[in-house]
Amino acid sequence: MEKKQIYVKIQIEKDTDTEQLTLKAKFDPDAPNFFQDNYGISWIPTPAELEFINEAFKMIPSYKK
Repeated sequence: MEKKQIYVKIQIEKDTDTEQLTLKAKFDPDAPNFFQDNYGISWIPTPAELEFINEAFKMIPSYKK
């Protein structure tokens, strides 16, 4: 079985004002696909990370105002 390379964590939070669920991504600063310098932050997601994040977004209901 192929090992999936996922260096990002997804956290589900609930906004206390709106009662809506939101996702927060946390990046591993030691990951080989995460770069930070004086100009900003870059992240090149692995295919497994893209799949993981897409699955997480599907779990969160969308709210229309």
